[in-house]
Amino acid sequence: MKTPNSSQRERTRRSLFASLTALHDSIVIFFSLAIGYAINFQRFSFERFFSQQWKLVLYSTVLYVGLSATLGVYRQAYTSALRLQVAAAARSYTLGTLIIFATLFLFRNTYYSNGVLLTYIVVIPLVFLTGRWILDRLRATLYKRKWGLETTVVVLLDEEGSGLPQNLSAGPFVGFDVRSVIDISRLDTTLVRQSIDQALAAHDATCLMFGTHSIDSPLLSDLIAQPYAGNIMIRLVTPEVHETLTRMRLYDFGGIALSGPARVVIGTGYRALKRVFDAVLSTVLVVITSPFLAIVALAIRLESAGSGWSQEGWEFYYLICTDGSKGSANTLLKSPDDPRITGIGRLMRKFSIDELPQLLNVIRGEMSLVGPRPLPLVDFRKLPSTGAVAFLFERRALVKPGLTGLWQISGRSGLNFQQMVILDLYYAENQTFLFDLEILFETIPAVISGRGAY
Repeated sequence: MKTPNSSQRERTRRSLFASLTALHDSIVIFFSLAIGYAINFQRFSFERFFSQQWKLVLYSTVLYVGLSATLGVYRQAYTSALRLQVAAAARSYTLGTLIIFATLFLFRNTYYSNGVLLTYIVVIPLVFLTGRWILDRLRATLYKRKWGLETTVVVLLDEEGSGLPQNLSAGPFVGFDVRSVIDISRLDTTLVRQSIDQALAAHDATCLMFGTHSIDSPLLSDLIAQPYAGNIMIRLVTPEVHETLTRMRLYDFGGIALSGPARVVIGTGYRALKRVFDAVLSTVLVVITSPFLAIVALAIRLESAGSGWSQEGWEFYYLICTDGSKGSANTLLKSPDDPRITGIGRLMRKFSIDELPQLLNVIRGEMSLVGPRPLPLVDFRKLPSTGAVAFLFERRALVKPGLTGLWQISGRSGLNFQQMVILDLYYAENQTFLFDLEILFETIPAVISGRGAY
């Protein structure tokens, strides 16, 4: 009998392991500071240590764990190899250490000796690496006992997918137990679907994974057109999927989910928290930016004809960046050589100022701060009505559109449509409040640099 809701079970395992890793980091901080205190004072009294250092312990714990959560350290704890986890944690450790030193320099306290702090900074990496290695061994042991692995049937659609079974078996962190590999190039076309159904039933599989050269493979369209029996999670791995996710430090050999019972159905608690967070932060940002936006709208009015404001499709707002006399088509993927862009418009697009009015859509509940970008009508009308690409866009549309997302922090118009869909579907599958905070945090440098914004 199949385990119900296998994709929700995977999300639960990821959350539990992330919580365990955060608890580990909190313990590491406490013991590192205690060791540093004992070494420098050559004696240790818990009562004296806690009375003198509790503020530093609390501040360090909140800072390090908060930075690690925001930078995606805990999100990667379940699916990444140890070296990748350490690399991700090093970012939060370095930033956190600089912040701690800056804070203690500004707010000096006689109890915080330089010796304690320096020992603390040196000891943390050693204790951290030891603890993470133990956690990694625990995870590997559980995986060897098949705990936390999805029973998987792999279907190879062409030669590009031939390396998929080896990649899935590359390490215990991958999370898939491959029970059967079907190479459809060796089968009669009339027997492909029958072979897949038989393999799924024979191995009581919870995951069906397709390996192919591209997300718009004609063979893929035929295989995902009809539903599969049972609570099967369907995933897709292509070279482009792997390259796109790795570019964003999303080390997930399992690719993206094409379907699954819990992939776009989010919990009530997360949905409520996300809505409250969206409404509060958007309202604050609207109040802060309103005078600036009014000045920008006036500048647009003086430079070119029009009101400076526009609405598209279901009325999402933006500031006009183009000269209406040269055409008015608005597309999601912009060109750096668009002759319609005005002088002010080019500056607005570079720093995404033209999208700030969409904060009103967020307040109204039509958009979220984080999610797939809304697709302009001119792009929507170009979408194919059938095939794998159309299916993937339908999955993308199940998630509320957002002001920013993985696509925006990955390069925006520097990516093609397929890469955008890959990132949006990955977000739809893995969305959590901490993931939203991570994306918002990464949006700041992306906007300031203007990378991929035309």
